[in-house]
Amino acid sequence: MPITDAQKRASQKYVRKVLAGLESEMGSFEHARAANFMEKRREYARRAMKKSYDENPDVRERIIARVKGAYYYDNSDGKYLLAVRRLFI
Repeated sequence: MPITDAQKRASQKYVRKVLAGLESEMGSFEHARAANFMEKRREYARRAMKKSYDENPDVRERIIARVKGAYYYDNSDGKYLLAVRRLFI
């Protein structure tokens, strides 16, 4: 059974209502519910990305290239860029 536009709008309205709880007082029921909802969404996204990474070689190649690029240009802890260091090795 296909999802109707009304169901999509109702779902979006529910998500907005739950996430509005993030602005309520810390420790309140609304804030706890919103934090729990966000954690569930993060877990779902993590599992979906892992599945995509495992099953799709194009996605895997893009992620590996991005991670290598981030490592190559890492300049944390005051060290020189790895690209510059490799020029003098």
